[in-house]
Amino acid sequence: MKKLISIGFATCFILPVSAQDNGALHLTSGEKLPAYPTALNDKYLQIQSDYLNGHGEIPLKAVDQIIFDSTKLNIPEKYSIIELKNGDNIHGTLLDLSTEKAILQTPWEKELVIERPFVSYVGFEAPTSCYMDMTESLSGWKQENNFMLPQAKLGKFVFPSKSTCAIKRPLELPSRIHLQFTLQHTLSYSLEIHLWKNESKSPHRLVLSLSSTSLQVTSTKNGRYENIGRFRPEVKQNWYSDNNLTQSKIDFYADKDNGVFALAINGKRIGVWTHDLNNSDNGSKTSFMPGNIFYLRGRDIQDMKLSNLNITEWNGNLPKDSMENDTLAPVDTDSGQDKVLLVNGDVLRGTLSLEKEGYVRVKSKHYDVRVPSHRVKELQQNYHSSDIANQSPNADIRLELADMSKISIRLLDINEDKIKAQLPCSKKEVFIPLKLVKKIIFNLNDAELKKLRD
Repeated sequence: MKKLISIGFATCFILPVSAQDNGALHLTSGEKLPAYPTALNDKYLQIQSDYLNGHGEIPLKAVDQIIFDSTKLNIPEKYSIIELKNGDNIHGTLLDLSTEKAILQTPWEKELVIERPFVSYVGFEAPTSCYMDMTESLSGWKQENNFMLPQAKLGKFVFPSKSTCAIKRPLELPSRIHLQFTLQHTLSYSLEIHLWKNESKSPHRLVLSLSSTSLQVTSTKNGRYENIGRFRPEVKQNWYSDNNLTQSKIDFYADKDNGVFALAINGKRIGVWTHDLNNSDNGSKTSFMPGNIFYLRGRDIQDMKLSNLNITEWNGNLPKDSMENDTLAPVDTDSGQDKVLLVNGDVLRGTLSLEKEGYVRVKSKHYDVRVPSHRVKELQQNYHSSDIANQSPNADIRLELADMSKISIRLLDINEDKIKAQLPCSKKEVFIPLKLVKKIIFNLNDAELKKLRD
């Protein structure tokens, strides 16, 4: 496990030696040091590394992030996700929900009280398997044929300009997957991702292809290509029609056994397709033989960056459609009511509360109903309050935890392998064990560093 520090404090925090190992210190220059921090005083971070012949000092402004490689993922089978208006995600079990507060039980806090004005939505999806931070390093990846390897820099795969990069790694995928990644692109990029690739002489694979001129999902069986879904440039609603768009968040869903596939770009559903992988277009029966190779290939005239590459087991819920079944929204646009999105796509609107039996209560002037939480996909907060909901109390550090939470904090102290911190959404100070921390990102509000990360 590894260690962390704070910024902007004149005091010096000495970190416990027992937790200091396998540290990866990333600098704003893109360099990486096999080191762990030992203390912080004023403008310098003190580190220790066998590669540096003992101790050394790094200017704090040069530190980008620290990654704790030995931290294991810990994804509970059942949990809720609370997303805050500042972009943070906090995972745990939802204990209470009212107009004033939400109470969440987390691995590091029995009852975390979150003020409702800070809440953007509450989700109820629970992946049962997950592979995280696949772009942090090239560890586990192999070069494909004679293609170049991308660079692993600041949590991104960087595909150098005018060069084709291709990498692969063994990865046992479940039969239903949710693939997520962020693509920073130009008008000339091309990216291809292979899932369930079989490297036999008669290859089988599912392929997602994205470029500046097309988008398609195909399958290959015994060397024969079959189209599953496709968009062409003349279609006005193409996700790439906005020439000013330089970064896209991709969500791809695939259920190979039931033949259901879906794609969402930047939160907007692009398409949902059905295709039986065990039947070809001409009706002849051919079995799809899945493999365990995950494959990436990309090329761009300029540098292309891929980040936040994660895979979770898909729970079967389709991504949100731009046309939700909210029949009241067109005629009641000024309503300040919250929304309950059900797993079948229907939408309820009203005042929300959580009841102990596991039901979400929705009360409006039209109805007062109780919905089982397993029928709820998402609770959307429509609370329009003061600007405090978008402010952070000097939060210049972000933690990424082993339960997939991403939290902005103000670091107060480090003591006995715990971080003492203040969260923007809660008045109460919290203690987060360092063993749950996967990454600490510094200088969130540094404009120059933010531009480099983006």
